[in-house]
Amino acid sequence: MPSYHDSLQVMTTEEVLKKNIYDLQEQLTTANKRIVSLMGTVQSLNKKLDNVKFTLDGIDIYINDVKGLLND
Repeated sequence: MPSYHDSLQVMTTEEVLKKNIYDLQEQLTTANKRIVSLMGTVQSLNKKLDNVKFTLDGIDIYINDVKGLLND
């Protein structure tokens, strides 16, 4: 026969703690997935930034060469 405690669906301290631990594990898993995704995005942006820097360095060399030719 169910007790009054059961009909109210009151959780024991142990049940509350287990639920809290489970919730925290879920939050950590979600946060970890977001961090991994963010790391991938940052790595992709760093590669693009390296390409832009390489291109700008090439343009700078070209400009200096043109300046040198014009000064001669």
